[in-house]
Amino acid sequence: MKLGYSMLLGELIEAGGVEYGDCQGFQIVCPSCKEPVFKVHRHEQGIHYLSHYEKAKAYEAECELRVNSISTRDIEATNATSRGQSLQYFLSVLRVWTIKRLGFVEKEEKLIKKVMSAPGPQMMRDKVLDFFKGIEAEGERSFESFIDAPRKVWEPRTSGEIWTGFALQTQRRIVKDICIHLISPNGQGNFAFIWAAAYIETVFNLLQKRLDKNPGREEWELMKDALSALIYASRDKALYIMTGLQEHSFRRPDGGTQNALAGSCQYISSEMRFLLWTLPYFDMLREWKGGNR
Repeated sequence: MKLGYSMLLGELIEAGGVEYGDCQGFQIVCPSCKEPVFKVHRHEQGIHYLSHYEKAKAYEAECELRVNSISTRDIEATNATSRGQSLQYFLSVLRVWTIKRLGFVEKEEKLIKKVMSAPGPQMMRDKVLDFFKGIEAEGERSFESFIDAPRKVWEPRTSGEIWTGFALQTQRRIVKDICIHLISPNGQGNFAFIWAAAYIETVFNLLQKRLDKNPGREEWELMKDALSALIYASRDKALYIMTGLQEHSFRRPDGGTQNALAGSCQYISSEMRFLLWTLPYFDMLREWKGGNR
């Protein structure tokens, strides 16, 4: 059959889009009888399909008939509904899983609240939010390229899963959906939270770079001290610190120059996107569909 139904994603999936390891991981079954299926690829003919383990012809033929009657409109409606429900779930637990993913404890959770309300980080956050919106306004290709950037340094490792092209594309789609939500008017509370978490993680990362004594990167020390001070600074003090960052330029790896304020915003922005890429969405779905709704 040409279609399978992922019990994990709640979506109808074309056989050509899945790989051999996906049927078990994504709990792919027959859309008609809900029995497990497996992937078949006839290389000579270039044919992809899903097959029942049960070989009874009448049983298989009846399912094929029903599955083939599913229209493109039905597929789109089913998948749109499922994705909407999944996205709502992800957003409802986004903050909890962000803290879990970063390994934050009570001390860091208090820092997140402080960063969310501090004038300096707020001003930086607003600049980054406008930047995100600008990238989206440039068109889908630019936005997807922007979202994909952290994937180059990400090696997916969650619960011993076998990662395939289908799994990566699904993860990518979820990341994109969440990014679109974050820059929407209704998503800016979550944007502020993810920004604050990424801000704190950036300070920790910069501290580690200082401890590692990496040569030739004195700007790390400058940014770490400034970002740390901004958490507790008044508005006037924050403007003073940010002006100092803006007046300090350093050379980028590509040979260009960049001021330290822009570099700090870029660093935190990258940490935000990396965080979204590395959230264990499939584990989150399994927990949800396992009865913890």
